[in-house]
Amino acid sequence: MKKLAFALMLLLFVFITGCVDISFDINHFNQEQTMTTTYSVSDGTVTYDDADYYQFSTFDSESYGLDSLDELTDVLIETQTKIRLSNVKIETIIYSFPGVNTQSGSAVIFSEDDDYYYIVTNHHVIESDKRSVEYEIHLPASDSVYTAVLIAENEPLDLAALRFEKTEGIDLAVMNLTNRLHTKYNPGELVLTVGNPGELENNVTYGEFIEMIGLESYDHHVIHHSASIHSGSSGGALVDVHGNFLGINTWGSDSSYEDSFAIPNYIVYMFLFNNGLI
Repeated sequence: MKKLAFALMLLLFVFITGCVDISFDINHFNQEQTMTTTYSVSDGTVTYDDADYYQFSTFDSESYGLDSLDELTDVLIETQTKIRLSNVKIETIIYSFPGVNTQSGSAVIFSEDDDYYYIVTNHHVIESDKRSVEYEIHLPASDSVYTAVLIAENEPLDLAALRFEKTEGIDLAVMNLTNRLHTKYNPGELVLTVGNPGELENNVTYGEFIEMIGLESYDHHVIHHSASIHSGSSGGALVDVHGNFLGINTWGSDSSYEDSFAIPNYIVYMFLFNNGLI
């Protein structure tokens, strides 16, 4: 793990702060306090308790033992390229008196069929609450704009799913949601984010997994990591060194460059599964 962090220092990337400012309490947990149950599937519905995470298996990767910095750098560059193909920018156009407002965020392509790409993002990015809205999908390095349709939402989980039509010539990819599902995040593990903060498109930042924590007014443990995010990064993916999906970046802190927070992959999976999308 330390070798990966050292290899990271050899690369030059843009680091940015804050997604949604964290001003509420952080609650720290440990395994002994929470090991009580396992996740369950009943009547076609998946549910999780906070304790379930601590019963997941430990994940290992051959890359953790690589001795060559060149090989490690190649892994990181390959992953950066791959995850950018699963990232899109979403603009929410809100029609309200006396004018029109626009806000933007990021989204992850999690599935596709012959006609559509399917994306998941934060609910606060799409702002669907009793207002007239439209959703536009912008592909990095492309002038094309696609209209998206909201197909599922859960405001308490801060998650939403949309779809947009496929057209010829789009170079996009589906992110792997299952390789790291039901596995723990390793302390100090290298993580990457991809998103569209500000005027930047397909921005990749690097950091490490710190711990699972609780945030006030949120019902689940969340991922605390140190990869910097900013307004516009909301809804973008947090991944491991190989580009396996770890979570949805949702909160950052204006007071710290190294406090970022993501919704865990198993909560995202639960949302998508329970809405019949995977």
